[in-house]
Parts: sequence; structure tokens; C-alpha cells
Amino acid sequence: QVLPARRQARMAIGGYKRLLPRSKMPFYMLGLLLLTTLFMQFYAITYSSATGKDSDSNIFDKVDLFLRPQHFTRHFHTYTVCNGMSNQILAHVGNIAYAISSKTPILIPDAFITDGSQDMSRPDGQTDVTPSSARYVPLSNIFDIDHLMKFIRSYGIEAKLLPYNEKMHGHLKCSWIKTLSHVVPETASLVLKAFKPSALIHKMVNLALERVDEDDNLICVHHRDGEDWTKHCEKWEGIQDGVWRKNCMNEPGRTLSMDVKERMLPQSSGGSGTRSTRKGSSIFYVGDSNPPLDLVDTGFKVFTRGELLLGHDDVFEVENVDLNRNHHELDKNLLYAVLSQRHTACVPEFRDVCAIVDFHVCSNMPDFIGNSVSTWSALQIAQRGGAATWYNSYSIPLADIFRVYPVPIAYTYTELSEGAGKLLLKASILSAKAIVPMSEIHVLYHGYEDFEFRLWLKERGVTIHQHEPSVKLREMINEMFRNGDESKSHLFGHAGNYFGTWQRIDLPKHINTEYILLLDCDTIILSPFSFADFSKALTKSIAFSAEDHEMLEEPWNAGIALLNMPYLRESYHDFLRFIKSHKHNEPYEIVRKNGSTRAAPSDQGAYLKFYAETKEFLSTKFNDKPYYLHKGKKPGEVSKVLHFHGAKPHDYLGHWLGIPCSSGVAFLCELTESKPEERPMLCPGLKSFADAITSDGTALLEEYCELTLGKKAGPRYASSCVYFFSIMAEKKPEEIYNCGRIALDANRDGK
Repeated sequence: QVLPARRQARMAIGGYKRLLPRSKMPFYMLGLLLLTTLFMQFYAITYSSATGKDSDSNIFDKVDLFLRPQHFTRHFHTYTVCNGMSNQILAHVGNIAYAISSKTPILIPDAFITDGSQDMSRPDGQTDVTPSSARYVPLSNIFDIDHLMKFIRSYGIEAKLLPYNEKMHGHLKCSWIKTLSHVVPETASLVLKAFKPSALIHKMVNLALERVDEDDNLICVHHRDGEDWTKHCEKWEGIQDGVWRKNCMNEPGRTLSMDVKERMLPQSSGGSGTRSTRKGSSIFYVGDSNPPLDLVDTGFKVFTRGELLLGHDDVFEVENVDLNRNHHELDKNLLYAVLSQRHTACVPEFRDVCAIVDFHVCSNMPDFIGNSVSTWSALQIAQRGGAATWYNSYSIPLADIFRVYPVPIAYTYTELSEGAGKLLLKASILSAKAIVPMSEIHVLYHGYEDFEFRLWLKERGVTIHQHEPSVKLREMINEMFRNGDESKSHLFGHAGNYFGTWQRIDLPKHINTEYILLLDCDTIILSPFSFADFSKALTKSIAFSAEDHEMLEEPWNAGIALLNMPYLRESYHDFLRFIKSHKHNEPYEIVRKNGSTRAAPSDQGAYLKFYAETKEFLSTKFNDKPYYLHKGKKPGEVSKVLHFHGAKPHDYLGHWLGIPCSSGVAFLCELTESKPEERPMLCPGLKSFADAITSDGTALLEEYCELTLGKKAGPRYASSCVYFFSIMAEKKPEEIYNCGRIALDANRDGK
């Protein structure tokens, strides 16, 4: 019998009461109410995230009324900020990037600390400065919050500003370093660029830029030389952990004006993508104090923020602005009063407000020279994608945790070179675009006739620098070629190829970066890399890797080189005089580590001899070779760049197909004769080459095979070549254990 609904309900409640003691009923009911409330709020935020709507009634608005801080962080990602402008931005970037990657709703602390200076005199070390212990203003006073929120929500993540308070933020540690080191670099880079200035800050930036003459070629220079920075450097360089830390300040004996001049392109440089910064250059100076006198004494026009903003008193009412009062909001009058100080870098209480305005003014200038140890400069370098310079040279410490510092890549090319070189160069560029897409690619290009190739380069975002070597350099190269002995170096076998090897000398006249990684055309990028993957000391001049002896950590092979562009620019004319003095054109005798000597030809020998005191060793992971055995390779070490030094991909394939290799590389081909699998990078290297050369379709591969094996041995071998590399591109890495066998199959099936 079905009982009436009302009677069923009375029976259910009666049974519930019998199960629970009457004295505890209120507590159970309260718990049930709380669970119901939380469920409704969870549903609200889930619905909001799913639909992309920002409901005023969702869980972000009143959740602090229901949850304790320890419960709060289980459901949302929240964090705190600390210290100066750069640390605050990095805290936001790391935590927002984490929330995006983990698909977690995020609550952003609505606070910007106006003076986050840390006490360097404490015997127990620096203490983080948080909004709990310092003045702060709303984040919306500093950044365009609408733009930031739109960016975050584009990833399907709900975000909201949370007013700073002790209940929610006081117990949190400012652990931005740990968070930043675990996020996806590409995501973090995009988050950084999403921090646009607020309308208030943007107005001040525009006012400053209005005073700049378009013909001034303004360069932003960020200089650290204050007392607090000196103390920081002493502590930082004194850390006893075995890490190289010797670039916190200018190199001893050098002035800032010397370092700035070294980082300016000569006036005569030109070509697509190149901008002269020599003639009429002016400096926007950002520093701890007034600009050094030597900058003005050497002829630079120097501007500071205060000087650029002076003269707008009729627009702003600054008479009644009290800079000593604790301001909880910024307005245009207060901000102008703070920023337009002429005889001081900034009002101390607003140090980081000045820093953010300087940062955005600087971001609008095409050229930047900073101090890579400073996080302010490091952020500016990161925002520019590595296309910047730093007067202290060497490493960027922040790169170890914020892996968004791509290394610019450079090639040289002349239309006088043999045809296969252009096709290998295309394959190398395609591998770079695929594996290190954040790296800028430059080509120092000689010639005007090959419009099709120039268009190909431009379509792939390559910066072309038109190379017109000086008459003096061209005559010197021609003389060396005429006097050359092909029996001592294969470089003397082709005039165009020989000229191409010397083009690299002019790279510092065209590319304005602190470092570049110079690659020969016969290279393939294997895995991603950034500045964090190089030695901290980098190099003062050049860094070359090993050549035929992989275990010998001594600079030798010039096919892949890390170049310090400012230093090579400064020593350019001395280097040319040194080369000219070597008229007999015999190989240079290079003294090795063990005291013995070894001959090195042409540009390779000239670099090793002239820069003997400053050259460094470049890890073989940046110059791995198909014939290396990897006997000394560290466990887990991943190769970054493969160099087909000597024998090229078609040489190895031709050897397996019965086509003799040329005399200069025959010994390398013969190394693969018995067991190709004993050469760890041979088959994977050919696979990576196949992936690159077929990534744009088969036309490039067909042209390469026809120009190499087809021209040498006939159409049948060209077909086998196309078939082999097509098969290699299709196969998975674990399926190419014996590429020699695949070559024989390709020869049979490709007939």
C-alpha cells in the first residue's frame, strides 16, 4: 500500500531524529547548511568558468565569510607578493602561469607595494617586504586589470582580484622563485606580456615620450651603482656554492660610457632588420642616482624621467600634494608630483611606482642596455625576447628559474657558394623554427640575384642583413684564397665557399645583441635551449667546441660558435690588422692546453690565435657530431645541435649505396661501414635532418637529392635518396636503429 506523501515525510523525519541525539541536532543542521552553501557556491564558480560569465554572485565575492585560510587555498590558487617591482611582477607571472597550467581558479592579490626596498644591513639576511609591512596601492592603479583578466579567461580560467588582508594573505610565503621555476616557459612569457600599464601609468609614459625627438635614436640604459646595489653584489658574489657569480657590476677599469659605446652598431651598418644606433644617439637613463658625468662628457645627450616630464605643471595641480602622507590610491596629480622630480631618481616612498613607469617608457624604445643581474633589467630583456644587451655581459641569473631567454641564432650566406649549401641552410632554419621558435634568426646575406631565396627567408620571419664587405676585407680574402693550398684545407677548393667562411667577421657590424649562436649551414637543431643551458661565464669573446676528439674539452671547431658581439665589435679593427699581418696564409699554429701546437686554417685559426686569452670551451651538446661515440657524455645530457661536420647527410647515404665519398670525408664515411648503430647520433641525426627537410613538403628534399646524389651518380640514386629520407621522416625514432639497413632497402625499393 502506498502511503500518502505527507505521512512518508513525517516517518522519515522521525527516523532521522531517532538516529541523532536531540542535543546535537543544531550542530548537524548547521553542518548540513554549510555543506549546502559550499555546494551552491562551487556550482556557481563552475558554471561561471564553463560559460565564461563573471557573475557577481559567484564564490569569489563572499567566500572568505565561509572558509578559513587553510581551507581557502584548497579550492583556489592564491598567493602574495613581495619586495620591489620586479619581484612583484614575477610573483604574479609565476602564479598566474601555474593557475593556467593546472586549470585552477585564481585570486590575485589586489596590492602593489610602492616601496619594496629590502633591508640589506640585517645580519640574518634580507627579509621579504609584503603589503603587511609596507605601503601599497590597488593593483588597478598600476596595471590594466581588464586586459589581464581577459587574457587569463582566454584559457578558460576564472580570475578575480582579492583585496589584501591578513586573514587571507598574512600566512602565505612569498615563494615566487619556486613557483616560477615549475611553470611552462612559453606560458610565463605570454603572462609577462599581458601586464599592460593602467590608463594612469600609460598617460605618464606618453607624456615622457612626447618630449623625445624622433631623430634622437633614444637608447634606454639601466644602470645599477647605488649603495644598496653594491652591498647586494658583495653578498651575492660571496655565496659559497660553486656557482660562477662575477658579473654584478661593470668590468674593473671600464666606465659606463665605454660599455655603452661598445654596444652600439657602427653608423655605416645597414640592411633589412638593422638600425644604426651611433649617429645622434641619446640616452634615456634609469639608475640609482643621477647619470654619471662620463656619459655627458663623451658626447651623449642624456635624459631622465624627471627631465622628460618637467614642464606640465599647468596640466597638474601639485601644490597641495603631500608626498609624506600614506596614500592608499594614486591619482594623476600625486603621480606627476612623484615622477617629475629632477634632482633625485625617485621619492623613496614611491620607489617602485617610479620603477614601473621607467620600465614602460623603456619598453617603447628599440634599444636597451642593462645589467643582467638586476631583475628589472632581466625582465626588460625577457620582454624583448633576448634582443637586448647588458653592460656587465656574461650570464642572466634569472634565466635559471625563468627560462624565457632565447638565444639569437645567426647564419652567413653568399650567393657565390655551392648550391647544396643553400638547401642545407634551409633545412637548418626549418629545424630552428620548429624546435626553438622564440629565438630570433639572422642571416648575413651577400648577393642580390636570388630573389626567390630572399623571399623564402622573409616568409619564415628571418631577419636579413645585407652584407657588403669593405673593399679592404674583400681584397684581403681574395689574396688569401689565391695563396691558399687545397692540400692543407678543403676550404681553398671553392672561392665562394672560402669567402663565406670569412663573412662571420662582419656579424658584429650588423647584429646588435649581447650574444649570438653562430651556426654553419650543415647543422640541425635537435632540442630546445635557452641562455640557461650555457655556462654562467659564457665567454668574453668566442666559445668554440671540440672537433674530431670529443673527449678533449678544448675550443677548436668554429662551425658552431657562441659570440660576444660587443667585444668582437670593439676588437674588430685590431682583428683585421692581425689577419692582414698573416700574409703567407699558412695555417695558424695554436698552442693547446698540454703545451703542444696544432695547425688551424683560415678563419678558424685566426679566431683561435687572436682570442687565445679569452676564448672558452662550448659544450659538445651544442656541437654534437654523427661520428661521435658519446663515451664521455654525462647521464641525462641531451644534445641541442647536431653538426654534419665533414660528411653531409647525402655522403653517409651515398656511401651505403656504393657511391664513394670525396677524399676529404672518406674516413668519416668509413666509420659507419660496419655498425652504424655504434655511432649514437648518426641515425637519430639523419632522422632529424629528414624531419626538417620534409617539414615544408617534399620539394626541398627532391631538390637536395637531385643536386647531390643525382648529379654525382644519376637519377636512380636521386630517387633512392628521396625514398630514404622520406622513410626516415615517417618512422618513429625507436624504429631507426639501423639506418644503413633502411638505406639498402630504400635503394632496392626506390629503383
